[in-house]
Amino acid sequence: MGALAVRVITNTSIQRGREQARQAAEARQTEPPLTGLAAYIERFWQAAQTAKRPVEIIMLRNLRQRLGVYDAYELAQIREQGGSEIYMMLTQGKCRGAESWLREILCNEIDRPWGLSPTPMPDLPPQVKQAVIAAVSQQAIAAGWDVNDARVDELLLAVKAAAAKRIKELAAQLAERHELVIADQFAEGGWEQALSDFIYNLVTYPAAFLKGPIKRMARARQWQQGPDGQWVPQVSEIIRPEWECRSPFDLFPAPAMTTLQRGNLVDRYRFQREDLQQMKGVEGYFDDAIDAVIEQYGQRGYSSRQLNDLERATLELRHYEQQDPEGNIEALNFWGSASGHMMLDWGYESGVDVEDGINERIDARREYQIEAWRIGRWTIKAQINPDPLRRKPYSKASFEEVAGAFWGQGLPEIIRDCQGMCNGAARALANNAAVASGPMVEISVDRLADGEIVTKPYPWKTHQTISDYTGNNQPAVRFWQANMNVQELLTIYTAFERIADNVSGFPAYSYGDAKVGGAGRTSSGLAQMMGNVGRGVRRVISAIDRNVVKPMVEAAYDFNMEWHPDATIKGDLRAVAKGSAAVLIKAEVALRQREMLAATLNPLDAQIIGPDGRAVMLRSALKAADFEVEDILPDALQLQLRTAGIDPATLLGKTGPNAPSTPGMGGGGGTPEAPENVDLAGQRPNGVQQREQNQGYQDGGVVRRGIDEGV
Repeated sequence: MGALAVRVITNTSIQRGREQARQAAEARQTEPPLTGLAAYIERFWQAAQTAKRPVEIIMLRNLRQRLGVYDAYELAQIREQGGSEIYMMLTQGKCRGAESWLREILCNEIDRPWGLSPTPMPDLPPQVKQAVIAAVSQQAIAAGWDVNDARVDELLLAVKAAAAKRIKELAAQLAERHELVIADQFAEGGWEQALSDFIYNLVTYPAAFLKGPIKRMARARQWQQGPDGQWVPQVSEIIRPEWECRSPFDLFPAPAMTTLQRGNLVDRYRFQREDLQQMKGVEGYFDDAIDAVIEQYGQRGYSSRQLNDLERATLELRHYEQQDPEGNIEALNFWGSASGHMMLDWGYESGVDVEDGINERIDARREYQIEAWRIGRWTIKAQINPDPLRRKPYSKASFEEVAGAFWGQGLPEIIRDCQGMCNGAARALANNAAVASGPMVEISVDRLADGEIVTKPYPWKTHQTISDYTGNNQPAVRFWQANMNVQELLTIYTAFERIADNVSGFPAYSYGDAKVGGAGRTSSGLAQMMGNVGRGVRRVISAIDRNVVKPMVEAAYDFNMEWHPDATIKGDLRAVAKGSAAVLIKAEVALRQREMLAATLNPLDAQIIGPDGRAVMLRSALKAADFEVEDILPDALQLQLRTAGIDPATLLGKTGPNAPSTPGMGGGGGTPEAPENVDLAGQRPNGVQQREQNQGYQDGGVVRRGIDEGV
């Protein structure tokens, strides 16, 4: 056996290689296209920061209000006056109540608030059209018809109608299969956590943001049984779509931006070294620039040090974040447009393709959508927006939308005045109760005996005094009681608490307060009041449906149409937000159904409705309550048998001409034979089973097979 050759690399060689890589990275960064893009992003970044400062002040104020923290200026004024610093958590209660309603609707695993549905006229593949024409021709010839006979046209119309119906049925099955795929991707891609964080931000801040789907490398674990029978984990790396909630503190829109998809946007990220390492090798990223970033900022981190970072970290319970020895590496993710004229000025050549797979030249009159990543002075990624429609992978919604504005209003902002008045009334109440809790003492200190201590009162204390110099015999110690104004202050507090109920749309009884007066004392009255609350919730849900849920499902559908390997989920579908607002309506309908069942439970109504009508009402009520209706109620035939005094169990196994007659079946009863699979001409198609085995999902897939079966 030959000797094993070992190559020794010295530290000098390693350092020389790193230096060469750094020089190559710097050379790329100094190329005209990247320097022009970097200057463009930096100019926009400075303008976006300046424009967002008033919004950041509002967001910090909202967060302090929700957490029950006075700002520094207000706290200084309170302490100057002395007394209580109590903060009533009115905003926190309203926010929690709103979140509970929204999470119950949007995070519902049973009734998903989204779905896919076929388009009104699903596309008919060319193979299926040819199959329909061929089937019609064969049927016409088999029937002995002349090809020019007008009846062929009638048959063609009938077959096309049957084919269109079958296509819609198959498209519905495709939609159901695709829904399951998206639901699985949501479960594994962080959708549930992202949506929960999104709801918190929606209620608290002027706007909330979701991002996705984002293609990321992830480690997946599967358990497999080895030859020895033991189960062992198998870990592999896969690319999967993921979703995340982006903090509104980290999103910086263009100063004149009104909608998310029109205008430039910067998303501020904080990475660890490991996050950057995972970007290497991914299409679009510059590996040499990533290495340079890790070498320069990997040990001490990098941050632009925003003005409100320290207070934000404190309110978000990330104390002493600035003292982290590792530090975060801040990156700017830029999404925006650049004109062809700008790109030509940056150094791009007019004869160079800028979009992979598309034979397209730079045109000075066109706008190009760009995605870029900047860390310090390094550009680690720059490419045309990979989305086919050039959409940003973000969705936005506000608790209270403001027409024509990018930012809306959060719940704390809406009830800020009420919160301030309640705080003031509560502080005054606490101070008044403290002052009026015992007598106030007035002492003439010049009449006290030597050694008398006046700062330590206690029961049965004896005060030694001297005579009144004025001769009026006035007492040296006087006691008086401060007025107790608790009831007046409580009235003020209660009044503004009720105003907060009205302006927020979430009264206290909607999230658990049992002290409901007036109409709320009866079940029907409380149901009506809860229905009024539901209208306000539906307004918020409608905005989430329109601006977040539907776009995210559409993006997941587009992702799967392009990247998912399963051909049986691909079809002409559209995303719908189908269950969010309907969930509240469903709850109200279920309540009305229960009331109607109770109201019609009397002999007179029973004679009018009959068993069939009562069964329909029960079936609808049980279905609304998520019961398995088939396991509880008999079907229409069984109900008819019971009404006729026949036990359905006695008919099991008794079929054929000697079986007892059954009402509603016609004739002598029995179970009819299953119809054969015949075509419109009355002939059984040849080779259907063979085509099912050989065809698979090619040449039209399940659609083609469905046409074969239907025709």
